[in-house]
Amino acid sequence: MEWRSPILATLVMASASLNAYDAPVTVRPLRNVADLRKLTYEESRLAPPVALRITVISHFRDGFDGQDNSGGIFFEFPFGKLPRIGEEIEITGNVTGGFHGPYVIVDEMKKVGWRQPPKPLNFRPDFVQTGLGDNRWVEIEGLLVDVAFGESKREGTGLLVTGQSELVIRFRNAHEDFDVAGLERNVGSWVRLQGSGDPLFNDQRQRIGSDFVCAKHQFVSVIEKTTQSEPVRLDEIG
Repeated sequence: MEWRSPILATLVMASASLNAYDAPVTVRPLRNVADLRKLTYEESRLAPPVALRITVISHFRDGFDGQDNSGGIFFEFPFGKLPRIGEEIEITGNVTGGFHGPYVIVDEMKKVGWRQPPKPLNFRPDFVQTGLGDNRWVEIEGLLVDVAFGESKREGTGLLVTGQSELVIRFRNAHEDFDVAGLERNVGSWVRLQGSGDPLFNDQRQRIGSDFVCAKHQFVSVIEKTTQSEPVRLDEIG
């Protein structure tokens, strides 16, 4: 029966090797947004898992933008109630490859509190249209020339212009009304907006630009208010 000892020793060594085995890096959850944004399309299509803690910065019909200290990204969550703007949440899910970059399909999320987004990146409006501000917390400035809402006070549009470009603003919040009258009073003023870029695609899935999503009227501040000039009588015009 001496043959049992070598076999037993082999089994013990094999068991020890299995216990010391480290899982491949590819199956470990990604834990910050910057690592997600570095993934190639092919890497994203492998659906690596994520475990993130982010702050919600923008709402869309099928999900939301979230930001951590390393950057922002889009989270697809079409079937449940969207988290509120400013909520800090823990998310587990998987990455997938989009037309213009990776995004996250949410499996589970848990609210852990409230948190202000990190300091925004300051962009010119025309930079937003290049995609640099897509799904990231950014700040822009320009002349607000139009604000339009329909029956709902939770979804509307605006138009911001500078001397070089114009940018469509989409006001959207799944839970709170905007101060529509206050936004309309800002038309004609030079304003600062905080929000995130929303990439646009044509029918051939080619990126054609970006809009800007602003989730709360508190994210709009007036830098220079337009003042009405005094009327001038025609007979005073020389």
